[in-house]
Amino acid sequence: MKANKAAFLMCGLIAWPVFAGDLLGDDVRRPVEKDGKYGYIDQEGKVTINPQFDEARCFRDGLAPVKVSGKWGFVNTEGETIVNPQYDKVGDYSDGRAFVQKDGKYGYIDKDGKLVVELKYNDAGPFVDGKARVQQDGKWGYVRENGEWISSPQFDNAAEFSDGLARVKSGGMLNGKYGYVDESGKMVINPRYDDCGDFANGLAPVEIDDKWGYINKSGETKVDPQFAEAHSFSDELALVRVGGALGMGGKYGYIDKSGTLVINAKYDEAKPFHDGRAAVQVDGKWGYIDAKGNMTVEPRFTHAEEFDGGLAQVRIGGTLGMGGHQAWIDKSGNVVWRASS
Repeated sequence: MKANKAAFLMCGLIAWPVFAGDLLGDDVRRPVEKDGKYGYIDQEGKVTINPQFDEARCFRDGLAPVKVSGKWGFVNTEGETIVNPQYDKVGDYSDGRAFVQKDGKYGYIDKDGKLVVELKYNDAGPFVDGKARVQQDGKWGYVRENGEWISSPQFDNAAEFSDGLARVKSGGMLNGKYGYVDESGKMVINPRYDDCGDFANGLAPVEIDDKWGYINKSGETKVDPQFAEAHSFSDELALVRVGGALGMGGKYGYIDKSGTLVINAKYDEAKPFHDGRAAVQVDGKWGYIDAKGNMTVEPRFTHAEEFDGGLAQVRIGGTLGMGGHQAWIDKSGNVVWRASS
């Protein structure tokens, strides 16, 4: 299927038609598209940076990635170029660093655009609390901000640190298991899970024999494996899927840290809570609920993403993931900006 690229933007690394609600910005400005060019609006929907870029993503640490003539650089909140477009790929700024890729190799730049870790990795992730995951020769490890190794490349897969621990995979990509390392790179929860998620609020979702439960930082089971799908906690609640199998069927609801369903599993699709709201799908349309399960924005959108800074990205109209118009709404469901075409 060929997607209508003029319809939507997102704040992550993946291109249309996938939204990236997990990769939100830290500034109220949001990217929008008009006539094939991208600019930015503020929280009231006013254009603050005129559409001029080929692609654009959300601001982080005061800078946003933009693409011009096939190359990525960064602009500040005034729209001024801080890092000239020169890279094939870039990440968002975090801890004052952003990964960049040129000629197939990854390294890191600072907020002035200076290359502070040379282009030498096969893949890389963002810095979190002074540590980043990088791949070399097919294996993942962790480095400090100066490129010094914390944990040499040894893992088949690796994620960013969250709540002081990072999930890693050992034993091969096909038959390996997941465990967790601490900030020194030491394995503190041995690889024994089929899959797992990030720690948040002291708990992490883990999969054993096709069922998901939750463990604490000592590796102790706190919520028995029982769900068909489970997500990390956010806003003190975790999204879970009850019933169904092989990624299909069942309904979505939300649990507290004891594993109790505090918002019944009744939604066809749903997103984690963020900024006090969660996007849920009812009869093919998306709306929003609060932490008590009250519907605060009635389902009327064909797609919806997470709130951040009081705004959420939605799709108005279209069907089956195609067509429609990009829009940004506030927490009352009011449209503050909508694409004209």
